[in-house]
Amino acid sequence: MKNFIYSIVLIASTSIYAQNNIESDQLFLKYEQEYVKNLQSTAGFDYEQAYASFSQHFTDIKAREKTAFTSASEAVASYNNLLQIKATKDAASSNLIQMRSDLLKKYDGMLIYQTLKTRAQAK
Repeated sequence: MKNFIYSIVLIASTSIYAQNNIESDQLFLKYEQEYVKNLQSTAGFDYEQAYASFSQHFTDIKAREKTAFTSASEAVASYNNLLQIKATKDAASSNLIQMRSDLLKKYDGMLIYQTLKTRAQAK
């Protein structure tokens, strides 16, 4: 029974120490900034809007050659805009995923999530 209690105290103190350690980790702080920036970003919405705008010009699903674009250059410009917005969105997501992957080498995923959640509630 005594060993069980010591084990619980050890686990609790380790968790508290780990959270204090993660809160001062520069990588975590950068990740937190990117995470918040990504949440506030309109990149996902912009992509959905661009995709909807591009897709609405295809009036006949069976005949892909028939579109509502006024010219080929308008279609190309619309498609290029869609690709550019997607690339921006993907780059931001990729950066966030890479940072999280690096953090997971040092910390538990649940600790990262709980620390983000705790710090967001404190702000």
